Amino acid sequence: MRKILNALFLVMLIFLSGCSGEGGEKGTILLRNIEFDFSGPLDAGSNTAQYEWSINPKDHLRMWGENSEIKTAKLVSATVNDADEYEFDGVNSLVLSLSSDNADLSMAEIAVLNPIKPKSNKQELNLAQEAEIDEYFQESMMYILLDAGLAEAIDDDMKLTADLTFEVTYD
Repeated sequence: MRKILNALFLVMLIFLSGCSGEGGEKGTILLRNIEFDFSGPLDAGSNTAQYEWSINPKDHLRMWGENSEIKTAKLVSATVNDADEYEFDGVNSLVLSLSSDNADLSMAEIAVLNPIKPKSNKQELNLAQEAEIDEYFQESMMYILLDAGLAEAIDDDMKLTADLTFEVTYD
């Protein structure tokens, strides 16, 4: 009798786990070496650069069909690199956000690092777990904004790059 109950429990567990998912395909969108060019002179405090991303899931998702649509999206990793190899000298914080031309979508802060890791050309940002970004992936284009907080003003340009990984579900 105990074996039968265990078997029934296992079958119900498998059935319930199958029903609880989002459905559809799952995929990963990798954006590598996104360039953020900050034109000097740069002021102490907040300085923002942006990257315009024309969203074309067909370039990133193997099972993308003509009528496919992204249902959910989540940032799972964000790394910012100092392309100029200054080891982020003078930078004390980084904030990554998404924006869109759609007035109904407010800017979403998706990752932050404050303070940054000193003497390193690579910074792993802390992800904003509560950020809701699904609707950005319904747009044809979004803006990825990087805000660099500077300890003091600098006269030079600054170039940073980012590697972003998004997990999405789609049908």
